[in-house]
Amino acid sequence: MDWVKETLKRTDRRRVPIFYDPHYLAREAERNLDIDSVERTVRMGRPVVHKCTFPDRICFRSYMGKPNVTYEVPVKIYKEFWEVKSAWVRKGRY
Repeated sequence: MDWVKETLKRTDRRRVPIFYDPHYLAREAERNLDIDSVERTVRMGRPVVHKCTFPDRICFRSYMGKPNVTYEVPVKIYKEFWEVKSAWVRKGRY
């Protein structure tokens, strides 16, 4: 998907402000999510192309080695910031 590459080229993932949807914040404790790992996934994770929807949603995936978990984080892209919509944790590497 070329639009995903173009979107990632236009913005600097390491500097873009990241905000969190109230849906994510309500479920953070029950899903055992680490907010630092979620932010690291958005900033350095790989895009999952088949879960992206044109023109403004990209899903990132990142494997954390020591705790042996994989984070998947869908993000809504706005001009000035990115918003984390939800996050999932899975045991092992995917």
